Amino acid sequence: MLLENLCLCYIENNKLFEWIEKSRLGEKNFFSQKIIWKKEIGKNLGFFSDTELLLVAEDILLLQVSDTNAASFLAKNYLFSYQLTCQRVFSEKKNIILISQDQWNKPDFSQKSIVLLKDAESSKKNLTAWLEGFAHP
Repeated sequence: MLLENLCLCYIENNKLFEWIEKSRLGEKNFFSQKIIWKKEIGKNLGFFSDTELLLVAEDILLLQVSDTNAASFLAKNYLFSYQLTCQRVFSEKKNIILISQDQWNKPDFSQKSIVLLKDAESSKKNLTAWLEGFAHP
């Protein structure tokens, strides 16, 4: 019952940046996805309007927000129905990691970023395995 209502968790920034480095995501160009994301949120102003797409990998979307207050606001107001934006842009739902501009530009590995899970079903089935993947190098 509890997992049915779970829609967010946190990831340690050191694990996040370790995953980005190991996956070689810093070397990839997400230019076309960024343009499509910007267009979509531009025509449908709403929940994601103050975000910037940083990278996309597997079922994960990394979005930059202005600060940790903005990330907290999005986390408090997040609904699984907002995944429609991800489905329109990427043809699938995505787990969304919110990172502040400061955390992205000057990583502080003692901080954590918010993860908005893509749906209740994946929360129930895959949460433990997904988090364990970040916990082990």
